[in-house]
Amino acid sequence: MGLFFTLLVIGLNSRVPAAMYKGLLAHGVPAANAAQLSHVPPLGYIFAAFLGLNPLKSLLGPAVLNHLAPGQAAAITGRAFFPHLIGPPFKDALMLILGFAVVMSVIAAIASALRGEKFIHVDEESIAQRAGLHHGHGLRIHHDRDGKAVPDPLDSAAQGSGANGAADEAGAAQSPGELIGSALPGSTAPAARE
Repeated sequence: MGLFFTLLVIGLNSRVPAAMYKGLLAHGVPAANAAQLSHVPPLGYIFAAFLGLNPLKSLLGPAVLNHLAPGQAAAITGRAFFPHLIGPPFKDALMLILGFAVVMSVIAAIASALRGEKFIHVDEESIAQRAGLHHGHGLRIHHDRDGKAVPDPLDSAAQGSGANGAADEAGAAQSPGELIGSALPGSTAPAARE
């Protein structure tokens, strides 16, 4: 998020000063004041724009506004002048951000496609935890991409090395519904099928 906001500020810094300078000069603001305001960092007035405020009234001050024609002062401090002033540079900055986001998404999609098959790292600690946590509830069954039932690899490893091996063998013959029911709190483990 910080990167996108930084790109927004960079985009505004490159376009807003010239647009603000021209817009203020066109409405009768003296060149010295217009040049000074055009170099104000965009961070402050972006938040004012998000709130629907026109910061030019406070930035120009009464000394400058009182020397302008009433129609020009009203136009500069009105609700439409400031949004129209920063609108095109803001749009350009958003296009930069969205273009960057698209490029990053395409790179992520390519990297995801090239990563290969799903890898499950089975270590001794995981096997010991699974063997201790199952308490005889049997193997959990997962379905692969083709819809085939496949036992959980960690459960298979725990079955071979844990103290629950006999109970897991009995639970392996259970249907997935029985396995889910036996794993619910308060339920008892079903008896082994003969």
